[in-house]
Amino acid sequence: DGGGVWIAKGSAGMGGNGIEIGRDAKTLLQGIDACGKDTAWVVCRYIDRPFLLAGRKFDIRAWALLAPNYTSYLFEEGVARTSSFEYDLSDLSDRKKHLTNHCIQCEAPEYSKFEAGNELSFQQVHEYLQTQNPPADFHLHVLPQIKHIIREALKAGKAKLEPLPDSVLQPFQVFGFDFLLDQDLKVWLLEINGSPASRELLLPDMSLGIITTAILPSFASDPRA
Repeated sequence: DGGGVWIAKGSAGMGGNGIEIGRDAKTLLQGIDACGKDTAWVVCRYIDRPFLLAGRKFDIRAWALLAPNYTSYLFEEGVARTSSFEYDLSDLSDRKKHLTNHCIQCEAPEYSKFEAGNELSFQQVHEYLQTQNPPADFHLHVLPQIKHIIREALKAGKAKLEPLPDSVLQPFQVFGFDFLLDQDLKVWLLEINGSPASRELLLPDMSLGIITTAILPSFASDPRA
């Protein structure tokens, strides 16, 4: 079934580059085939009924720390990244109406018109959800879904991410999980970033959390420390 709207993203793209949206899946696939075999692609149905913020699209970025013992921690604060333009499913050619990546949004003079840096805190998203009819609670309806998806994603990747049993390394990593909220308040995973950018305001607390959770315990267990 090639009907509906489709979105394709290549593994070589970043910052919103390499993303294509179209109504004809066959045409998207033909374009992918023309790119050669050096890039892996994901093609899936476009979520065309997103929950909107005053008519504009947004996604949710949450950061998670994977500690050396393969325990995962979700950073308390995340952000919603907003579009500066009204969502319009009839116009798939204007990427700024559909993709909320900062690299795309900042190209327009409307950037930061509604929110500073086109970002909202989790608390601000919660407050907006409270104005809906019926009101919704971000911490009760949305955050548990985010946590569940992160747990399942890291569980699925454990065989690739976990160090070998005889390894002396104690690696850790911060992942950026991007999500979309639909009109039924269902959370969808968009992608996982291995080297995610962070909101500058959150960097001090994130850095402290990484040091105290992933780095200092490794030194404490090392007899050479």
